[in-house]
Amino acid sequence: MTVRRMAVVSIAALLSFASPRALPDETAFFLADIAWMEGHWTMERDGGRADEVWMAPLDGSMVGSLRWVVPGQMHVLEFLVIEQQGAEVILRFKHFHRDYRAWEDSPNIYRLVRVEDGTATFEDVDCNGRIPQFLIYSRQSSDQLTFRGDSPDGQGEPLILEYERAK
Repeated sequence: MTVRRMAVVSIAALLSFASPRALPDETAFFLADIAWMEGHWTMERDGGRADEVWMAPLDGSMVGSLRWVVPGQMHVLEFLVIEQQGAEVILRFKHFHRDYRAWEDSPNIYRLVRVEDGTATFEDVDCNGRIPQFLIYSRQSSDQLTFRGDSPDGQGEPLILEYERAK
């Protein structure tokens, strides 16, 4: 093989590594993209209090919990896990009664579909109509986090929780 032919083959091989299919998927998301959710967030509303806590990403997951208490009316507990699965970020959660009986037989599953300007949008994987299609977390400042979940049928008022960082 001539030197010129070897050079052409070498350049072609190098260019094949630089082709678009060798580049990372543009739709890939990572836990680092939403690490800003970490913290203890609280709000008071309707005579009650909600606390949502997100632990920092560690070993491919973020763990969260929600406790919302309105004395004499409502007590909601949620356990949440956000997990890195390849190029996807998946959020799973279940609701629990006060005595730790689950509301659902299986977890609700959402996929991270958009992250921009301190806003993360998760979309329902099953699209079964019993839970919101989208869950949206937005961080307005280092001390404010907002959660938004539209009504499952899209007709009712959205659930909006406006948290402040717990002191």
